[in-house]
Amino acid sequence: MKEDAQLICPIGYDDKSNVWPTIQKFVCDRLPLKDVVWKSPISSSFVNIEKLPIRFLPSSAKLFNETQHPYRRFLAPYVHVYLLCVESMDAYKTNKPFIKKWMEPYNNPKIGKQPWLIVYVPLGTSTMDIYQKVYARLSADFYTEKSG
Repeated sequence: MKEDAQLICPIGYDDKSNVWPTIQKFVCDRLPLKDVVWKSPISSSFVNIEKLPIRFLPSSAKLFNETQHPYRRFLAPYVHVYLLCVESMDAYKTNKPFIKKWMEPYNNPKIGKQPWLIVYVPLGTSTMDIYQKVYARLSADFYTEKSG
C-alpha cells in the first residue's frame, strides 16, 4: 500500500523558521497518540480510539492537494500548525503579520473555520523573561476570544 493511502490523522505544518528538523524527533517519539476521545463531527457522540496514528507533513505536501474534492476531503489536515521560532519581542512583532495572514483561511466563517495551533519554539539563545513576554503577547494576540 502506498504511504499516502494509509489511514492516518494528517497534521499540516508551516515552518518558516525551519525549526521542524530540530523538534521532529522529540514530537514523533511520542506518537501514536493513545486513548484519544474524539467527538464525532456527525453526531454528538464520542469515539474512543486506542491508538491514533499521526503524521506531520508540510502544508504544501502532495497528500493535501485537491482536498476540496468530496472524496479526498478526509485527507485534509485535521489541524493546521504554525511553528514559530523567535528570540525577541521585535522578532515576534515582525512575524505577527505573517501569522495573521496564515490564519485567514482557517478562520473564514464563509467556508468554515478549521482547527489551527501556533507552536512557539524558543531556541534558548535568549532569557526566560523574554520568552515569557513573547509567549504572553502571542497568547493575548491569538488565543483570546473576541466578541463581535
